[in-house]
Amino acid sequence: MFFQASRSCALFLAVLALLLNTGCSSPKELKGRVISSGYSSAEFTNVEDGDPALLSGSGVPGARIEIIRDPSKLSREMVASGTSGSDGVFRIPVDAFGAGWMDETWLFRCTHPQYPMVELFGDMPPLDSDRVLRIYIGSPGAPGSGGRQVEEAERIRRELERYGS
Repeated sequence: MFFQASRSCALFLAVLALLLNTGCSSPKELKGRVISSGYSSAEFTNVEDGDPALLSGSGVPGARIEIIRDPSKLSREMVASGTSGSDGVFRIPVDAFGAGWMDETWLFRCTHPQYPMVELFGDMPPLDSDRVLRIYIGSPGAPGSGGRQVEEAERIRRELERYGS
């Protein structure tokens, strides 16, 4: 009786250790590339070996990418963020339970001081797959870009000074 109980306990502990090791392993990465374009959009696409550097186009360095879980709920949380490198490529470690396999909505947001913001609402793909996030970011100075917002704020400031506040 004792031998059977200890075997069951040992089996339970082995399965528990395996599950904990799988759930607590090193975080997976969301990979992608920010590409300069005449328009703004974002999509997940398959790339050979999951290498975002293979995506064609001129990369945009210094773009901030934020990954937000449950964006339409009060309990939303920014799970991870990162910045694109000199070639526009980013690799963001995502260490969040259920990321990539649970059925939930995510917001992928890309901002840059000189470009319009780009957002994509959707599912998180499996983080160990060949799917990467391709972000096309509109031309600098286009409506909604950071430069335009600064110009508009400056125009409003001048109008207030001219006509009083």
